[in-house]
Amino acid sequence: MLKLLKIALLVCAYVYTTRSAHDMCQTPDKQQGICKPLRDCSPLYSLLDDNLTQETTTFLRESHCGFEAKHPKVCCPNANATKLESTGSTFLTHALLPGVDTCGAVYYTEFFRFYVSLEELPWTAVLVYQADNQEKIYCGGTLISDRYVLTAAQCIKGNFLEGAKLVSVRLGENNFTTNPDCEYYRGYWSECAEPFIEVPVEKSIVHEEYDANDTNYRHDIALIRLNQTVVFTDFVRPICLPSGTIANKNYTGIKVIQHGWGINNNNVSNGRRSKNQVNGQSNEECSKLVGFTLDQSQLCGFKEIFSFSSCTVDIGGSVSYVIEERFNVSSQYSRQYAVAVTSAGTCDEKEPILFTKVGDYSDWILSKLEK
Repeated sequence: MLKLLKIALLVCAYVYTTRSAHDMCQTPDKQQGICKPLRDCSPLYSLLDDNLTQETTTFLRESHCGFEAKHPKVCCPNANATKLESTGSTFLTHALLPGVDTCGAVYYTEFFRFYVSLEELPWTAVLVYQADNQEKIYCGGTLISDRYVLTAAQCIKGNFLEGAKLVSVRLGENNFTTNPDCEYYRGYWSECAEPFIEVPVEKSIVHEEYDANDTNYRHDIALIRLNQTVVFTDFVRPICLPSGTIANKNYTGIKVIQHGWGINNNNVSNGRRSKNQVNGQSNEECSKLVGFTLDQSQLCGFKEIFSFSSCTVDIGGSVSYVIEERFNVSSQYSRQYAVAVTSAGTCDEKEPILFTKVGDYSDWILSKLEK
């Protein structure tokens, strides 16, 4: 909400001069860019924080290049001009995956603690099944493009489904008890999201080596192809997929973010979407606890203990890792990567949670994408 107000103030303060609204443009610092809505340009949208300086305000005004309906457009730096602070590649690229300026945008909020705000983590998905002429929810998922959702293989072929058929994917959901979802802060303002959408499933793609009877959860990864293209909004957007240094990172001792409703065999622990940190544990230590040997494509962790933390273990949902990146416009912002898919776990912080590492299946994911 605060960002929307600042956008309005910037536009109102800007004396419009004719400027090219074509796709190609030049940023104020002479970089090649693309003219697009401000909300679709992560490096500039991220500048709308609580401490806007005069220099930043001027840069945003000078980046203005037109309007799309009532939304201001800015000259967004071309993805090819992006420079990462860390060395090596981090971003999985493909013609059918979202660009570097579209996926994984991070929206932080201080108001709701462990609850997820409306615009935060907009890639979180709910899988909807049909069973006994009733709609049921068994799993979570993660939007990775305008046609594909990432989830666990057991959410397609799992024994716990008991004949339930996956029929659709719900996006833009935050609170199961309301639609649309709204937020209120001390009674002074409110913001409501658009109603959630349910997109029918065109087909499901389970990893060929997955065995539903394998209690070791190996190759527990799948893709869902939606039967129509999803239009991205402030509340429905894809996450980035990792490559290079992020895909190959050792997450032992590293904190990642897990989010969801605590979906477990059609029971939901939370009425509202929540988030928690998971501390990565070595596979050697976790193997002793679970009673079998985890392989390199699996990740293990423990939920961090908070005084009133919520359950976020959604089978098929993802955990994400945040990295700081720097663009040529002298700004720094964060992006989230789906580093793993949840395979097994409970809400007990003393029990390990098992994940399938997304980076180990990058080639498989890319081989399954279709126009």
